Amino acid sequence: MAEFEDHRALWQTFDAEFPDRVRQSLDRLRYRLVDLRKGLPQGTELDHLLLSMTKTILSFFVQVERMDLAALRCDGFDPNWMHFRDALATLRKSIGLQLFGLCNSYGVVPTGELAGIMPQYASPD
Repeated sequence: MAEFEDHRALWQTFDAEFPDRVRQSLDRLRYRLVDLRKGLPQGTELDHLLLSMTKTILSFFVQVERMDLAALRCDGFDPNWMHFRDALATLRKSIGLQLFGLCNSYGVVPTGELAGIMPQYASPD
C-alpha cells in the first residue's frame, strides 16, 4: 500500500492538482507496477490485479493525450480542465476498486487518504 500512498495524484483534491505532475506521478506508478509483475508468476490473482491497474493508468493517458498538461490549470470554465478532472476521477474510482480487492484478498486494512478512494472505506460527504 505504501507504493500507492506516495502518489498524491490518487487522492489529492482536484483544485490542488497540477496535471503534468499527475502525469509524471502516474507514469512512475505504472513503471513500478510493471516491475512488480516481473517477479510474479503469470496468471496469478496479483498479476491480474497489477495488470488491470496498469491498463487503468494507460486508459487515463489515452484520454488526456491531446492536452498540454504542462500548461493546464484548475479552471472550472475550461473544457480541457473539466475533461482532465473527469478522467482523473474515473481513474481514482477504478484504482480504488482495484485496491479494495487487493486489500480484501490480503487482509490489509487501508488507512489515510487511500481509504477514501475505496468503496467500503470512503467517508460519506
